[in-house]
Amino acid sequence: MTRSRGVLLIALCGCLVSASQAQSTQAAPVRSGNPILPGWYADPEAHVFGGQYWIFPTYSAPYGAQTFMDAFSSRDLITWTKHPQVLDTANVHWAKRAVWAPSIIEKSGWFYLFFGANDIQNDKEVGGIGVARARSPNGPFVDYLGKPLIDKFHNGAQPIDQMVFRDADGAHYIIYGGWRHCNIARLNDTFTGFIPFPDGSTFKEITPQGYVEGAYMFVKNGKYYFMWSEGGWTGPNYAVAYAIGSSPFGPFERVGKILAQDSTVATGAGHHSVLNAPNSSRFYIVYHRRPLGETDRNHRVVSIDELRFDERGFIQPVVLTSAGVQPDTLRGRAIDAPLTSAAVRAARARSNAAIAAHDTTALRALASSSYHSVSSRNVHTNGRAGVGAQYAGQFAAHPDVRYVRTPHEVLVYAPWEMADERGTWVGTWTEPDGRVTIRGNYSAKWRRIDGAWLLEVEVFTPRSCAGSSYCTRPPDQPA
Repeated sequence: MTRSRGVLLIALCGCLVSASQAQSTQAAPVRSGNPILPGWYADPEAHVFGGQYWIFPTYSAPYGAQTFMDAFSSRDLITWTKHPQVLDTANVHWAKRAVWAPSIIEKSGWFYLFFGANDIQNDKEVGGIGVARARSPNGPFVDYLGKPLIDKFHNGAQPIDQMVFRDADGAHYIIYGGWRHCNIARLNDTFTGFIPFPDGSTFKEITPQGYVEGAYMFVKNGKYYFMWSEGGWTGPNYAVAYAIGSSPFGPFERVGKILAQDSTVATGAGHHSVLNAPNSSRFYIVYHRRPLGETDRNHRVVSIDELRFDERGFIQPVVLTSAGVQPDTLRGRAIDAPLTSAAVRAARARSNAAIAAHDTTALRALASSSYHSVSSRNVHTNGRAGVGAQYAGQFAAHPDVRYVRTPHEVLVYAPWEMADERGTWVGTWTEPDGRVTIRGNYSAKWRRIDGAWLLEVEVFTPRSCAGSSYCTRPPDQPA
């Protein structure tokens, strides 16, 4: 008996030590690790689309093998799903090789993927910057124009390394260029060409000191951050620098380098993008680098680290890590859910059942904090039922309103006193200056502004579906 007790005591002590060690191990936060994507990739552009993070990189290989692009999605920056060959040159007849540096933007129900192809060396060669589009970020992307959008050298800039930037006023610009020159041009509304600037020019050079390639722009607190890569991409000294301006045109005066090699972690760090989740103060830099010991110029990997700013708004030097970043989970349903009438009916049934049962727990369990941008504000609604929208979403609940996103509808369920006598409406909003009726596709969300709940609405389509492919009927039903 004494011996048994002794064994039991030793076992318990062992468990206590193990538990303590386990607790210490578990206390360390889970991190993404670097690289975050498996395989050889470079030139990543990162986005948030409908409750998911997306990364679109270049497949890093010899030019002749660069005939496709993969994409990757994640809900938390930790676990990534590969979407193979979202773009393939089989769908772009003029692109043969060197498909580089994807830049993607969502507009009016489409995802537009801008890419460089063929690495042209002069104006006589076929290639340049092209555009493909798809209904979902996971493709398949199909050539939009049947030819390159930019197929010539302007101001000395090789047509590669494009970034499409949407300004606060809704204008879209393409910022691009290799060979140490960078241009900006304003895209027209259909992305089929350009709108000349007031002086009659189409391509304005905005090349800052030290620029080589890899243009990128974002806005924070009213400041335009223009970033680029410098140095040689095949060598260890590839790096990222930046400037700050008051508009997309600058003037941009170089501030300094913020991303460079760390001989203890990785070399060749460059060609990046910046990621900021909706309603979040956390910024990340997503970039490629070359693992220590790798000498093959195509052996590049995609990594992520935190991007920090000082109190004056200047970017602090990025610390390259092997650990990566902590989880940053997005809420809401993935945007690439099937857009079918069956999906619409199923989502509608779930929402109606939860609302009929006054099941706010079910609504909040499906709440989404990721919605489209907005263009107008309304103090309250004039009804309870839906108007058209475009993408898969889920539910949002707030103390007074049940707001439902299905693949093709926005359903706003307001308290009865906020509705008209019939209790339902389609496309009618009550605004301070009177009732306005607009039929078409909307994106709507509630925000707490200055102590009041405001319904923000963006109109995507004209007053009727005539001549528009973005109307309220599901795409699998005939017009």
